[in-house]
Amino acid sequence: QTAVANAATSQMSTSKGNVAPAQEVSKKGNSFFELPHIVLNVENPLGKTVTIDATPTDCVMDIRQFLLETPESCYFTCYQLQMAGDTKVINDFAELSEYPELKQEGKSNHLKMVPGFYDERSARTHVRRLREIIVKPPVHITQKMNPYVSESGSETTTKKGKKGAKSKGTSEKLHKVPSSDILEKLDLLEYPKTEKSQSVPEVVRNINFSAWNPPPGNRRLRGDLLYLEVTTLEENSLHITCSVTGFFLNSSTRDTFDPSPAVTDYKSHTLVELLKKASHTFSSRFSRLMSRKMTKHPYEVVMRPYPVYEWMAVKPKHAYDWNRAEDSLLTTYGMEGGRGVLRDWNEEYQCCHEMPRTNLVERILYNRTKYRVYLDFREAAVKGACAVIDGNIPPINPMDEERAWVYLYNKIFFSLTIDGRDSYKDIGGDRVSHCNASHDLLGITAFERADVKELYTLATLAVDYRGHRVLAQSIIPGIFHGDQASTHVYGSMDSTDSIKSSPDFHKLMLKAAKKLHIKEHRVVDAKGNTVTLASCVETKGIIGSDRRHYVLDLTRVFPRDANFPNYQKNPTSLLRPELVEDFCCRKAISTIVAKRNREAAAAAEAKKAGKSAEAKNEGKNTDQSAPPAADNQKDGTTDKDNSKSDTPQPDGKAETAQPESKAKGPKANDNAYISEMESIAFNPDAFCNVKSPDKKVEESDALEVAAASAFLLNNVIPKLVAQNFRLLQDSPLDGESLKRIMHKHGINMRYLGRM
Repeated sequence: QTAVANAATSQMSTSKGNVAPAQEVSKKGNSFFELPHIVLNVENPLGKTVTIDATPTDCVMDIRQFLLETPESCYFTCYQLQMAGDTKVINDFAELSEYPELKQEGKSNHLKMVPGFYDERSARTHVRRLREIIVKPPVHITQKMNPYVSESGSETTTKKGKKGAKSKGTSEKLHKVPSSDILEKLDLLEYPKTEKSQSVPEVVRNINFSAWNPPPGNRRLRGDLLYLEVTTLEENSLHITCSVTGFFLNSSTRDTFDPSPAVTDYKSHTLVELLKKASHTFSSRFSRLMSRKMTKHPYEVVMRPYPVYEWMAVKPKHAYDWNRAEDSLLTTYGMEGGRGVLRDWNEEYQCCHEMPRTNLVERILYNRTKYRVYLDFREAAVKGACAVIDGNIPPINPMDEERAWVYLYNKIFFSLTIDGRDSYKDIGGDRVSHCNASHDLLGITAFERADVKELYTLATLAVDYRGHRVLAQSIIPGIFHGDQASTHVYGSMDSTDSIKSSPDFHKLMLKAAKKLHIKEHRVVDAKGNTVTLASCVETKGIIGSDRRHYVLDLTRVFPRDANFPNYQKNPTSLLRPELVEDFCCRKAISTIVAKRNREAAAAAEAKKAGKSAEAKNEGKNTDQSAPPAADNQKDGTTDKDNSKSDTPQPDGKAETAQPESKAKGPKANDNAYISEMESIAFNPDAFCNVKSPDKKVEESDALEVAAASAFLLNNVIPKLVAQNFRLLQDSPLDGESLKRIMHKHGINMRYLGRM
């Protein structure tokens, strides 16, 4: 939960308000960190108890997942949770807060895992779970410090082997090791540091589905669900029947089918307990398997939500896994066949966008839900993209040329990032299409951070596989059913031949344009019509059949790079969002500082003029007017204290403006900064082959973009090289880290030669 909160905190700055987490916690009483903790003692069917610390916002399904990963209850899959002394079944999809009986803060709440009845789906899940445990069993984790970094610098413990020799650990303190010795000991063969994994004892030869499946009709009426064939380490072949009440041994062999119970008549609700009765070796080794202990850092225990590919990694061991073999043979390429229906990725993604985010708890739930949907979409899109490249999914337009094929599978639209329609034939072809996919992802990310509630983007993923780049997108409702279901209301569908701009859609685009520094500008289409846009002409606005306003093709959200002004040669040379934000920030600050300096200079000039006027008046006036002024000065009051003048007094401003700003706090400064930031905008169609009705405005827009490009060339790049690299503030170790550092400072990789 803390990790989720930290992940949510990193995205709070992009939402409206920019309220610091600490300030928001102090302002709102329903903070996530103020929720009471609930202690649950869950008793499994064997009488063992598992203690779980939870909060009222946790779902019962999270409790079941925790029990599934705990060695004491990992092989129980078909059960119902009930409160101790109560027959009421707890709903798996409800939150703990919906059960007042569990809100006993500081007291333990007792729950029971009551065995339930199997069906065919739950029986297959049970067998699959046992296979997973045999290959990768859960272990008891003991927390330890970071194995790679010694924070305290204390000596590490050394152990002696059988011959009395010391182990590979060192007894020297890290800060005492000379740098020359460290450089001599560096060896890439020792990276990454991997601990020797404990060998997993073999508990059974195999667990297969019997060839007698499926059960005949008369046996189905008796409750038989499926048949298993298990070979134990004693080389005994066990034929097992899974029924609605559990598992038992039957009298079948490979030659004869006899579903009646065997002579031994072992029965159990779980397959593990049945095998323990039927095989002594399985019983002893499985008990040893569940009692394994391992010392790991908490970060090493958390499973990665998606595979990570490193440039230097240990070759994984290809283990003997029945589940993996079955999945590869019966793959559905990311489609969840067990659910019975296809998931509507677009609806799930847009429902996340519509979730409230007014306080910290709602933001945490929003980020958690959206991250889960994203991971599921990522998994399905990657499998579907690989299937497209492997040729396992047919195209929806097989009559067109192969380069123009597109694919529709699992409610995801797949397209290759190649110029299949010859749209960029004269300016780069496939290279431009390949780069536009990356620009599209940057544009979608920018619009997501802009967080315009009525404006929706598509769930998009770019997959690089076997030399191809596949763009996977969720589907706009009604887009494949003609104009009657979905309507194109903004931007251009066919280059600049016809450009649309709906007033309602334009208002939504203006909200995003203020935050993304996009300038509202006018363009002329091929028919001579003048249209006002708050985006580039390629950006499209579509109203789907669900009446949501979708924006897509966000390839040119950011302005072009004026250092590469030739659009024919460099059509994809755009400024990075980090540079645009940095330039606008510096320009806004410099504008505010210059404005305040001008005000201070004007105040000083007025003060000087006021003093000269007072000197002239004192020479003309008689001595009778001097005592009252002296009295006022003695009393500590001025004319401004007694009456307010219509014209601002310089002395009063110098004396009262600073306390007023202190009393207001940083709000006035923040408002001035925000308004100044929103006033800085760039024309995304500058330096492009787009006609403008006003040449002067077009030239001024080009000068603004050129200023940002010059800032990149003359300020950002020299600073990165002279300060960050030479002073070792940033030290790139490989090409990936160099690219990450350059992109963080808003520098494109095409400037590597310049650096």
